[in-house]
Amino acid sequence: YGFINYFGMQRFGKYHDTHAVGIAILQMNYERACDIIMRPKPSEPPRYAAARKLWATRFENVDRKNVREMRTAEMNVCRNMGREMGRFMVGESAILQALQKKPRDYRNAFRSIPKFSKLMYLHAVQSYVWNKSASERMRVVGGGSK
Repeated sequence: YGFINYFGMQRFGKYHDTHAVGIAILQMNYERACDIIMRPKPSEPPRYAAARKLWATRFENVDRKNVREMRTAEMNVCRNMGREMGRFMVGESAILQALQKKPRDYRNAFRSIPKFSKLMYLHAVQSYVWNKSASERMRVVGGGSK
């Protein structure tokens, strides 16, 4: 039967959402992928939490049918957030810089993230699928030995 080996939690990122970004990318839902990366995170320092709240509320009080108004709102929020994000927030910084230039172009924003980071999201999906498969095997076959 062997030993069931799971991928550890570090594979899924500090906030355990890395695989969710990868799934959104596989679905070609770049807006959702950027939202997952940018959304508020639990237990973050107040400076980052405030910046992420700007992201989450960027379209409040904006006419969602008015494309120009939405683009302007996003561009302004990205400019303000960029000043607040930490220097090690590589993915977030890349998204913000890209959206300042091309608001609402989430595909381009995601593509601006460095390659090693983009691969991390896809590797997390592989690990997630493996862990789910290993759990299912344990449920069906069990972990006993002969």
